[in-house]
Amino acid sequence: MKTWSWGLLALIVLIAVGAWYVYGSGKYTSPTAKKMNTPVRVAVINYLRILEGPVNGLKQGMAALGYVEGKDIVYTSYYGDGNFDKMVADSKDVIQNNKADVIVGNPGEGAMAALQATVELNRPDFPIAYMLSFDPLAMKLINSYQSSGNNVTGVAVDLSYLTGKRLEFLRQVAPKAKKLGVIVGVSVLDITAQKGLDEVLKKAPTFGFEVVRYDTKAFPGPSGDADVTKITQSIKPGEIDAFYRMLGPVTSSPGTIAAYAAMGERLKIPTEFFGQERGSLLNYDNDYVDAGAQLATLLDKVLKGAAPTSVPSENARKFVLEIDQNVAKKIGITVPDSLLRIATKVFPAQ
Repeated sequence: MKTWSWGLLALIVLIAVGAWYVYGSGKYTSPTAKKMNTPVRVAVINYLRILEGPVNGLKQGMAALGYVEGKDIVYTSYYGDGNFDKMVADSKDVIQNNKADVIVGNPGEGAMAALQATVELNRPDFPIAYMLSFDPLAMKLINSYQSSGNNVTGVAVDLSYLTGKRLEFLRQVAPKAKKLGVIVGVSVLDITAQKGLDEVLKKAPTFGFEVVRYDTKAFPGPSGDADVTKITQSIKPGEIDAFYRMLGPVTSSPGTIAAYAAMGERLKIPTEFFGQERGSLLNYDNDYVDAGAQLATLLDKVLKGAAPTSVPSENARKFVLEIDQNVAKKIGITVPDSLLRIATKVFPAQ
């Protein structure tokens, strides 16, 4: 009995010492931390190529949180170029072939495609984060901002607010303007493009604008760029007094920017773009880089074990107003001091 007692005591001591070594000495690694010992793999599903700002911001935000790219985290980008089915296929490839630990949709359409992929593959456990969704509720990415009810979280955009501010700024630089020109890509009128159009049609009259609409039936790509360019060249002086660039894979293509800018200069009218792209008189939007950094804080929680449904979605927190005085000079408009004072950045006239 005595021998057994001393043996039991020795066993207890041995267990205690082992527990101290593993847990108390700081050398224990939790299951989550063990996973973090290998680089976290992030697949970014991009809807359009013009949205690099949020991705850059995400990388900066993750770096600020201590993730060293190439060592602690790696990013792989996939591009849909306006093709939703391609984004779904890319998402399925990522999930089925274990190419990533999390998918980031850029913007909401990329997350929609990833969510569809997880449903079709019966993988409700696969985490998804979205950047700059213009309406995550309408997109059915989430059930509520507080809790998505699924495997998704992210940073959203208040498109109603953005639309109102853009029209307000246009009215300030062109107080006598009546006809607001828009070009709508009707071939791919996705949820974001439709919501953007609805907001303009609803809010423009409150600022005294009559919307003059031009439709393109072209699809994204070179043919879409060419058709948009053709439309801008066909608009005659006096048809419109200001121009508002619309959302959508056709009308938001990088290949359309020069055409919009040339039209504005030719017609001597103010133009409003988005996404911090040069060529327009005004550019008001969320700060894409900051939105990406904002998402990093949410993604960090997910990577450390939080379920996406327990991480509330957030609205993008920062806005950027850019004014190009060079464009103002070319079209003969004087930008009010009240706008210049609140601008994030003013490009001087050459």
